[in-house]
Amino acid sequence: MTTFVLVHGGAHGAWCWSDCASHLEQLGHHAVSFDLPGHGRDATPRGKVRLDDYAAAIRTHLKQKDDCAPVLVGHSLAGIAIARAFEHDPAPIERLILVAALVLKRGEKGIDQIPESRRQMYVELAEASPERSINLTPGMSRNLFFHDLDDARARHFQSLLTPQPLAIYLDPCRFDLSALSCPRHYLACRSRNSWRDA
Repeated sequence: MTTFVLVHGGAHGAWCWSDCASHLEQLGHHAVSFDLPGHGRDATPRGKVRLDDYAAAIRTHLKQKDDCAPVLVGHSLAGIAIARAFEHDPAPIERLILVAALVLKRGEKGIDQIPESRRQMYVELAEASPERSINLTPGMSRNLFFHDLDDARARHFQSLLTPQPLAIYLDPCRFDLSALSCPRHYLACRSRNSWRDA
């Protein structure tokens, strides 16, 4: 049995892994997903959330799995948080799997990877929010995340989204994931709108 620690991406929560976790459990594995600070059911005020908070949550969940090194899976914005988690305290993992994730070079910021046509809009949305968070409109979230779902499922998942703290995008990367000694895999999605120009 393998333990999978599943880390969600921006504006999402542990809920986005529910189908994947069920499939892994049916195959005899153990799957752990959790809400990053300020997401899903986590009540941390979004205006105070920083990248180090995401990293601490990831380290906490990795340390709870001390019976065997888990497989760490990160989607989208989780790539940045995972890099920060390993900068502070490289917990042993069996392998790292990144799914359509942001992978930064030292000194790069997440905002640098956002298509230019959307950067200013994200900053403006965050500045209009008392929590300095990006609150996507239904049309934006449909285009970015749910363009391949029927209307009912898209509306359901849109209702679960959380405004994304802008601060996560503004913190520069200080750790290169290629320095990890474990096997690393990157899964690119055929239809990935979140990092493309809308």
